[in-house]
Order: sequence, then C-alpha cells, then structure tokens
Amino acid sequence: MITIDALGIHITTLPENLTRLISEIKQIYPDIIVDQDTPTGQQLGIFAKVETDINENAAFIINQFDPDKSVGIFLDMISKLCGITRLPATRSQVTLTIRANAPKTLPQGFRVQDINGIEWQAVNEISLSKGDNTALFECVTFGAINSPSGSINKPSQVYSEIDSYTNLKPATAGKDEESDEEFRARRQRSTYNPSLTITGAIESAIADLPNVTSAIVYQNDQDTTDNKGLPPHSIWAIVDGGNDYDIAEVIAKKKTVGANMKGIEEVCYIDTSRPVPQNISIRFSRPSDIPLYIKLQVKVKSGVTDQGLKDLIKQNLSKVTYAIGESAFANNLYCSFVNKNSNFYALNLQVSKDNSNYTEGELTLALNERFVISPSNIEIVEIKVIN
Repeated sequence: MITIDALGIHITTLPENLTRLISEIKQIYPDIIVDQDTPTGQQLGIFAKVETDINENAAFIINQFDPDKSVGIFLDMISKLCGITRLPATRSQVTLTIRANAPKTLPQGFRVQDINGIEWQAVNEISLSKGDNTALFECVTFGAINSPSGSINKPSQVYSEIDSYTNLKPATAGKDEESDEEFRARRQRSTYNPSLTITGAIESAIADLPNVTSAIVYQNDQDTTDNKGLPPHSIWAIVDGGNDYDIAEVIAKKKTVGANMKGIEEVCYIDTSRPVPQNISIRFSRPSDIPLYIKLQVKVKSGVTDQGLKDLIKQNLSKVTYAIGESAFANNLYCSFVNKNSNFYALNLQVSKDNSNYTEGELTLALNERFVISPSNIEIVEIKVIN
C-alpha cells in the first residue's frame, strides 16, 4: 500500500503486502489453502510482488524531487533550478612526434592507436615537413584515458612519407563525466551564494564558473598570520580550471572591503561600475599536481594468467582522483581495483611522494597541492600464483 502525507511517501514491504493479501482473501474464502506450493499461494505471491514493485517505483519517482536523493537524469533536471549543469567528460590529449621522410599533410581527425587499441585523432590538420614534427592528438573516447610514453604508434592508414609515430611523454588524462556524488556536492555548494558566509559564497560562485573543476577558499579573520600561512584578515582561493579574469571578477565582487589575498596568480580586475573605472589587483592560486607513487604485491588465483592484469590494475588506480589538499591513505586505494569477484589478491600497498619513502599509512599535502596518479608511477612488485 502507498500513503502520501506531509511527511512524504510511505510504502509497505513485500512480506507486509503478502500478509495483507492472504488476510483479505481468507475473509472471502475462510477455508482456502494459501501455502507457497499451491497455485493460490503462488498467485498471491505474484500479486504481492507486483504491488511492491509499483510501490517502490512510486517512492523512487517522488524521491527524485529531492536533489540530495535524485540520481542520473533526474538530478540533472532538478539541478537546473539552481542554474547549474553536470560537468561533461573531457578527452585526454597527447603530443605525438611524427617522423616524416618527405612533406605530407594529414587531415584533421586522422587517427592512430595505442597498444591497447584505443584510438586518438588529430585535433587540427597537420602539415608535416621532412624530419621530426609534433602535433596535438585527442582521444576519441571521452574520459580519463591514460597512455604511457611510447604507447601510441599504430596509424589508421599507412603513408610512405611517414616513418613513425610516437608519444615521447604520457598523455594528459581527461576527466570522466561528473558523478552523481560530485554533482550533488557542487549543487549544494551553489546554495551558499546568497548565504552570510563570505568564503562559502566566493567558493560556490567560483565553482559554478565554466570549466572550473574544483575550488576551495580559506580565510583568516585574525590579527596574525595563521597556521595555513594566510596573512591577517585575508582569503586564499585555490582554483582548478576556469578563466583567470572570471575568477578574479568573482573574488572582487564578493570579498569584503580591505580583505587581503594570498596567491601567486595575479589578475587586474577593472571595476567599471564606478564613475571612474578602478583597477583592482586580485590574487589566487592554482593547485600544484603532486605525483603519487604506488607499489604493491599481487597474488593471482590458480589457473589465472597475469596477462593484462598489471595494466588493468594500473588503469583502475589511475582513475582515482583527489581533491585539492586531500590526503592519500594507502588502505583506501584497495577498493579502486579489488572487489569480491576479483581473481587476484592485493597486499602490501604503499604510497610515496618521492618514490623513495613509502608508507602504508597517510600522506599529507600543502593546501594548494593535489595528488595525481599516473600508470607509470605504479609498480607491481611481484605476481605470485596461489597453489
């Protein structure tokens, strides 16, 4: 049964529905047999299951009106009321070195493959001269696709004028589409805009700017420099992505009068709202990416080959993302590549910031730094077969 009141929707469970149906039919046929192995009992079970499915679907639909519970396309629709949309996935990019023995022009969209069969396409038309040439390629597939150095070398079409293709450096990984959890958190931050908390309003307004992927704002309202290194009565905005001037405009319009700022990025914002335009110097920071080195041991189950296992583990680990200033806990990384259906066991996972001093515990960062994981920085020490 379904009941909707001021407190929301209330539904009964499958056992409750079945018990009620049995009670109601016995009021009509007191001597009826409703055991599970009888046709009548099975029919009542089907009716109870159908009713339960309808109830649960109704509850699901009603919950989609709550942005803290909605999912997928329903979350997209309800978040439009806050004026924000889900951040789309972006493509990975890589610079290829193309060695030609004669001039040649490659069309925009010309494709090459990496060792895993993933295709990469030319961003622009490429005019090659004899010798080594560089050109920007992007992954055909959206999302965080990684390709280590030297892994992209197979063209979709062979030309006699070209001797080789290769990427001397790893690809710059793109980003997966913003998840429901990330989108919910950003939508919630957007409600801080009209709040009385200045730092919350600045942070949420910056996070809503186009192409901003993450932002955090700190403040020091004391008369002395605090333990974060913020000068007295100052704010510190750390922003990944977005246009410099747009970020400066948000800070200039929302910070309090006379508030100092911390950061190495300096932008001159022009305040045209006054009779005589004024230049305002705005400072903020960009996060510094810190490589996170990982090493671990793996044991595979009997009968399982290790072919491709290392690459799969590295690929899954490299998809782990960290927020600005977020610590890295070694134990938390296991869940990114091990589940109950895995045909291997992982142990002794350790992390390091310098590829020298490893720990099974926590690694901390400066507030303006962020851990990034590259497949080339992951070492699988050994693979043993469990007998």
